Parts: sequence; structure tokens; C-alpha cells
Amino acid sequence: MTATLLDNQIGFAEESTYGTRVAPTRFLDFVSDGIVRNETFRASAGLRKGQKVQWSGNQSAVNKGAAGPITFDLGLNGFSMILKHLFGKAPVIAGGPAYTHTFTLGDGLGLALTTQIGKPTPAGTVQPHDFLGCKIADGTISQALDAYTQLQLTVDANTDQTNQPLATASYPAAQELLHDGLLGITVNSTEFDPMTADFKIDRNLNMGRYFMRSSTLKKEPLWQGLSPVSGNLQGEFLDWTTYTLFTGNAIVPIVFTWTGSTGSLVVTMPACRLEGPKPVTSKSGILDAPTPFTVLYDRTNEPITAVYTTTDSAI
Repeated sequence: MTATLLDNQIGFAEESTYGTRVAPTRFLDFVSDGIVRNETFRASAGLRKGQKVQWSGNQSAVNKGAAGPITFDLGLNGFSMILKHLFGKAPVIAGGPAYTHTFTLGDGLGLALTTQIGKPTPAGTVQPHDFLGCKIADGTISQALDAYTQLQLTVDANTDQTNQPLATASYPAAQELLHDGLLGITVNSTEFDPMTADFKIDRNLNMGRYFMRSSTLKKEPLWQGLSPVSGNLQGEFLDWTTYTLFTGNAIVPIVFTWTGSTGSLVVTMPACRLEGPKPVTSKSGILDAPTPFTVLYDRTNEPITAVYTTTDSAI
């Protein structure tokens, strides 16, 4: 039988040592991936009589790992492992049979994933492609109208392998996907009705830790400074309420709440600087009021907290 796009799979496992493979144990539905190997070449510029192009003997390949995006439709089961690596710290888990996984920002030191993607071929086989030492460079949770909630990650990998066995995928028994009909947003404790909404965590990792040593592979990317967290709310211009918060440099809380039948996701950002709205007339109809924001630290509360309520008892 010919393998098709429907035979794709993606699986993850947490590594004990950065860049040391662990067979995948967590499998999730995914929308797309774009992780590719980065390769550069050493090449001599030496000239020799009669030589018209570079000599094949004076060039060598250098493995620079891999990088690229992965996109998921975010659900209420199985995503705690991914959220842990996005936030950079293990969650605090409480409760049961509905368990709350509470995520706050951490430096991510020592956290890495093995990611295996099964890639089908026209010959009817699925070829496993393993990426070792995967660190999440950044992640965005976004919501559009009439759509499921998307989790978009940028992944950086230490290296890749194509000689490992394809893991047998096993998925959560039940999955409830988040979507626009489950989402409520408040700005300064007042309901805000956007047409699109998102927030992004940039891990601000140093991805270029290459050295002259026996291995050309990078050392573990490390946190190198403040981690920018930001977002966007695309709404209509209704009155001057939000605009006054913007012009008055008010620091306000913004809360995203998805409430499903089997769980929920509540993301709280207590101290946000609004950088809009800036309504302009560009077409007939109701004026748009894009409202970007930056997440700050008030020195009391966590800058961003995600409470993921799920039937999963562990990550």
C-alpha cells in the first residue's frame, strides 16, 4: 500500500541528557511541521593550475543541527509536556480526576525533547526522522474565528538521525480541541470581544553555542536575558475606553479563558502595557482597532500563568 500524508505521525520524549535520544512516548495530532537539517560546508579557496571550479577533496560538511516550526490544534489532553518546554519549567500538578497543571516561566535549563516525525514515501513506507536535543525557541497560541486554537512552536534541535525505528503511535483516548466558541477574554477585568487574538512567549535562548572542539554540534542553548512575552487583540473600535488605557500608559491584566466540557485553559497576564488601539479609516464599514500588548512584571505576580485543567494526572 502506498503511504500518504495520512500516515504522518509525530512523537516526543523528554531527554535526561541534552542531545541524547529517548524513544518517543507522547504522540499528538499535528497540523504541519517544517523542521529541517542545517548543514554548512568548509571549502578551501586554494587555486591550482588548470582548476576551473573548487576541488572536491577540499570541502567537508558541518552538521549545524536542525530547526523549524511545528503547528498543532491545541487540545485538553496530552499537551502538558509541550507546555512545560514552552514555559521552561515543570508545572505544579494538583487535584484529580480533573487535574490542574499550573505553568509559570522558567529558564529551561536541562530541558530537551527527542522529537520523531514519521515521513511517508510513495513506496508505501513511513521513514522515521528523529531530532535530538529539541529546545522550544518560541511559541504562540492563537485564536481565529471559526477555527480551532493553534499552538505554533519554533523548535531548535542539536542534531538529527534517520537510523532509528519508527515508534508505534498511541494517542490520548479522548481529545477535546479548544476553539473560538470556548474563549473569553478580559482586558482590565472587562470583557473584550476580538476577531483574532494571540500571545507569544519568546524563550530568548542563545542558539549559537558552537565551539572549536571534537564535536561540531552546539552545546545546550541557554537563556540569555529577559524573555519577551507579547500579544495581539484585533477588535472593533467601540469607544475610547481601551484607547484611554493605552494613552494613559495604564498597566492592566489580560486574561484568556477557554472553557471546555472536559477541562479548560486559563492564561493570566496580570501586568500588560497596551500599545493600541490605533483606529484608522481604511475601508467602508466598522473601524478596526488592533490592540497589541506587551507583558510586564509587577514584582508581585508571575508575568504569565497558564492553568491547564485536564484528565491527565502527569505531564
